[in-house]
Amino acid sequence: MPSRRFLLATFCCVMAGALIAQNWSKASAYPSTDLLPQPAGWVPFSADAELIQPGGQKYHGRFLRASDGSTRFTLTPDRSAVPHITIRNVTQVRYYIGANGQWITGPMDLPPGGYKPHKYRASMKGLSPYADKLALTKGGDRSLRAAKGLDAFRYVTRTGTVWLLAPALNYYPVLKVFLDGRRLEFSEIEIGEPDRSQFVPPAGAVLTLSDSVAGIGRVSGAGAPGARTLSTK
Repeated sequence: MPSRRFLLATFCCVMAGALIAQNWSKASAYPSTDLLPQPAGWVPFSADAELIQPGGQKYHGRFLRASDGSTRFTLTPDRSAVPHITIRNVTQVRYYIGANGQWITGPMDLPPGGYKPHKYRASMKGLSPYADKLALTKGGDRSLRAAKGLDAFRYVTRTGTVWLLAPALNYYPVLKVFLDGRRLEFSEIEIGEPDRSQFVPPAGAVLTLSDSVAGIGRVSGAGAPGARTLSTK
């Protein structure tokens, strides 16, 4: 069974941006002149990812998002051939987390009106336009001070965590720098619909079913005692 502590930490790291975005959706209560422009629907894209832990350990991986908001995040530690995978399937309303060929799955709790891109306020505290472009798209040199690339907003949380948000990707945080030293950066970003088969475990995978419900921004109790197992076809 994959390390529950690592898998939950990975899932929460990825979902933190979604949780913050869910809170920002309250922007609809403000005048429309205060809302920042963005694409109407979820922008599908794929990207490489690098997570650096406080002690220097690196994880390399791949992030995918579909036009329904589903995501898949794969991270593999340095000097390891075992990827850790987190899938959030919005259409199925299920999450999947797995490693070593073993998977945990459970239901998700989505907003009543469906999971949609959220609105953002220009006057949001801690949010400001980022002066430079981000060379994080496919073929870019990963410079955060580029003359060409993605536009961005810089967001500083109340605790001092820094995010760089890309409006072209529904304000997805393409860079996260945490106070504990963690750094999560996305590069080789390419807009386009990923293969839908990437948002479910592979055929023949053994799934451990959990009754624990995961919200947009969190998962808890995955793989709890009494969980059931089955195989995908």
